[in-house]
Amino acid sequence: MGRRRARPGRPAARLHGAGDPGRPRRAAADPERQGRPAGAAGPGLGRDRHHPVRRPRDLVEAAVVRIWEEVLGVHPIGVDTDFFALGGHSLLAERVLARIRAYFQLEAPTRALFEAPTAAGLAAALTALEPVPGQVAAVAELRAQIESMSPEAVELMLAEEGGR
Repeated sequence: MGRRRARPGRPAARLHGAGDPGRPRRAAADPERQGRPAGAAGPGLGRDRHHPVRRPRDLVEAAVVRIWEEVLGVHPIGVDTDFFALGGHSLLAERVLARIRAYFQLEAPTRALFEAPTAAGLAAALTALEPVPGQVAAVAELRAQIESMSPEAVELMLAEEGGR
């Protein structure tokens, strides 16, 4: 148990953690990385731990980054960081795209994230897919305004709009 078959002339080697319930198959070499997906670096650092993450340049990129952070549970994410390097996979890609479709009210094909696996690239792809020029940026701006308002202010604004 926990051993692999020896090749002729070579001794059998123990596989780390194989067959030992409760023992991790592989421990992170860096204790600061434990609990983060493969490829995720510490706070404020890029994948290689030497370059800071590049923050979003506009509200569309900021919305995409925020959705990725919520779905992947990795903070912060730079706009040039690859989704799949952060531990993303096809099922998480579908979750991200479902949220993006709902957030921007835009039909985005699944392949969009595979073809543009960075937040900056996906934001540009969404802008290219918009049926009306400026729609994606306008939705991002409106949602950012609403998210910055208190619940009372939102209710008041909706009441004023309904009374017109």
